[in-house]
Order: sequence, then structure tokens, then C-alpha cells
Amino acid sequence: MLYHKDYLIRILQQFVVFFAKLLKLKSEKDPQVILMEIEKAYSLFLGYPKEILLKMDLNSLLSLLSINNELQYERIAILGILLLQEANVYNDLKFYQEEKQLRKKGLQLLKYCNGKVLDKELQEIIQQNLNESSTKDL
Repeated sequence: MLYHKDYLIRILQQFVVFFAKLLKLKSEKDPQVILMEIEKAYSLFLGYPKEILLKMDLNSLLSLLSINNELQYERIAILGILLLQEANVYNDLKFYQEEKQLRKKGLQLLKYCNGKVLDKELQEIIQQNLNESSTKDL
């Protein structure tokens, strides 16, 4: 169990660094680079490509993102954040159908785990993403 906790702490640290890098890339306004980085992040932080994760309903995702039958709210939050960040890029590119699909699932996941994540930095990122997405129309 201690191994899983250490692993999760390292993943969270890496994700916070990744998110800061993503914000910097957003300021440079290169959507293709942002999409490539997000695409890599699905596998890096969650171990699965986005296509598989998008096909699953909430219960299946919760089961998949659990370790030893223990729900990992942090992993759920990471998936939700990645989906919302990718939705933002698709919105900027005016690909509204893709944006709507990603935003809907991302919001569902972040609302599910909001307040349940113990890591303060990740909880702040969750709240930031929820606030940012509440201003966008679905």
C-alpha cells in the first residue's frame, strides 16, 4: 500500500509540473503542440489512451482508475482536467462537437471528485477548471 501512495505522490508532482507547462503553452497559442502534449499525458498519467477512456461510462472509469479496489480520486481528477483542457483547445479551433463531448465528461468527473482530493495543489487546479468551465456553454 505504501508503494501505491508514493507512486501517487510522484504522479501528482509530475502532473502539477505538466499543468504549469500546459498553461505556458496556452499563452504561446499553438494548439497543435498543446493537443500533442495532452495526448501524451493521458498515457503518461493514467496509463491508457484517450480513445479507450472516452468510450467508458462513469462506473467503468471508476473501476479502471482504482488501485486494489480503492478509488483514486486523484486519477479521476487528472482525467477530468485533461479532458477539459483539451475541450478548451477544440473550442478555440471551433470544433464544437468534439469540445462538447470532452467538456461534458470532464465536468462529470471533476464534479464527482471535487472536495475528495486531499492534495491541495490538485484541488486548486480542479476548482480552477470547474470555475473556468462554468463560464462556457455546453
